[in-house]
Amino acid sequence: MKKVLFLIFIGLFLTACQTSSLSIDKSKALNLHYNSEQLVVADKILSNNYINYKDLYVQQYKMQDDGATLFYEALKTDLSYEFNYTGLYSVMLIFDDAKEYEIIYRRNNLVFLQLKLKSKLIVNIMYQFSDTQILSYTYGFTNAKFKSMIQKIKDTDDAVILAYEATTITKATKALTNWNDEMVYFAPLITPLRVKGMN
Repeated sequence: MKKVLFLIFIGLFLTACQTSSLSIDKSKALNLHYNSEQLVVADKILSNNYINYKDLYVQQYKMQDDGATLFYEALKTDLSYEFNYTGLYSVMLIFDDAKEYEIIYRRNNLVFLQLKLKSKLIVNIMYQFSDTQILSYTYGFTNAKFKSMIQKIKDTDDAVILAYEATTITKATKALTNWNDEMVYFAPLITPLRVKGMN
């Protein structure tokens, strides 16, 4: 009986610890991996850019899926640095220190939110923050696509309700993130790695 209870506990623990990830595969498609499922977010890279801040590496992609344009950014700190804030506050800072948001759905380390920028644009963003040194997100979804993605990974069938009508991104749209030295080092977005147990 103890063995059965132990196995049930381990199964529940592993289920609770399942994580999600965003990544670009060999065919240049952006995929969302969640539990044992995979969902294609965008299937074509239109352009890409690499920004090196010495202690932070940013890969930017402009992508397309079914005619819709999305942006995907993957951030990784140097081994001796980490993000100074949680995933949500890091994303808000990166988007020109935006202050207003609505979290639509959260599952494991994956968050779907609507962010209101200082320019008053509303952006649908999906971000993934699995440790203090890696952050990735994609943005620019139409409300219909955003709802559809959330519905596919939700555990329940209840309706997805969005607070705002999001801004549509086109091929001509420039990245909405605000990359600059001041934000990275003086806000600061990143900080030297804090070693637990050390003063």
